[in-house]
Amino acid sequence: MVEVVALVLALVLVPLTGGSFKRLARIEFEAPWLLFVGLGIQLVLQLTSVIPESRADDLGFALLLGSYALILSFGVLNLRITGMSVVTIGIALNVVVIALNQGMPYKAPEGTKLETTVKHRPERSGDLLTILDDRIIVPGPLEESVSFGDLILAVGIIDVTFRASRRVRRTAPRSGADLETGPSPTAPTSANGRSATHIDLVGTTVVSSDRAKTGART
Repeated sequence: MVEVVALVLALVLVPLTGGSFKRLARIEFEAPWLLFVGLGIQLVLQLTSVIPESRADDLGFALLLGSYALILSFGVLNLRITGMSVVTIGIALNVVVIALNQGMPYKAPEGTKLETTVKHRPERSGDLLTILDDRIIVPGPLEESVSFGDLILAVGIIDVTFRASRRVRRTAPRSGADLETGPSPTAPTSANGRSATHIDLVGTTVVSSDRAKTGART
């Protein structure tokens, strides 16, 4: 739920902060089907009873990990997009906890009925990395427990949306001559007002015409 709230907040911030939905719509994700299939599997596991309760610990858990593999792959393929690295880190933290504990342990607010699903279950004494499980209780109407991974993911969603809705600032490229040789040196002048500077280019000395003429006279 916190991810949905973050997405809604990000979309509201676009016009309020001078962003553009047109620019946001131009964002190009690699292999978006990975995300949609992964989320689709999780929705089926959460909202339906297609997996019998007796198979939740093996078949259901395998499908859950498979869905996260798809979602993580989507994140890795899109790391070039600013903010997607934050999103991927948040997802990865949740996957580690789920894989180690065969589900995401959670601490429920007082008075809340404890439920066990394919993805979530109450925290147990032998659970691993409990500091990263769903132990942060969000007050207010949501009244749910979230993890540090969820919060990082939420920040990443807002970051991706905010930056993608902005105009890309481009800087004028420097010319090839400037990049190779740098600025042209200022030639000092001799006492008679003529150039007396020699310029060394790639090991070759070019002598000014003044000195060449002087040498010819002697």
